[in-house]
Amino acid sequence: MEGSDTYLIRPNHQYKFKPAIVKTCIRDIVRERLSGMQYDPEGVPELSRSLAECIKDKVKSAGFDRYKLIVQVVIGEQRGQGVKLLTEAVAPAQGNRLGHIADRARCPAKGKQLSG
Repeated sequence: MEGSDTYLIRPNHQYKFKPAIVKTCIRDIVRERLSGMQYDPEGVPELSRSLAECIKDKVKSAGFDRYKLIVQVVIGEQRGQGVKLLTEAVAPAQGNRLGHIADRARCPAKGKQLSG
């Protein structure tokens, strides 16, 4: 079949998703952007959106531009209570991987410093 398009079902080995690289990208952005920042509940929605976009751009520029990325940023105030977050994804087991970090900064009230 001359002239037909060829599509790759799976990426070549050198282009496979590498969670360790993604974790490094996420950790760098979180430390850079949240270092010395004060917790402000009114500013959290915009901060979450901005962090998600920044993370997505950095991960795509790290060589994962052909992947469809879902970035979820959760920022909240923990006042002595426990917080559990459950994230589920339905995807083929062979091709999809997850890169994540869980970072907890102690900031009991507005005006306290966040640490990255």
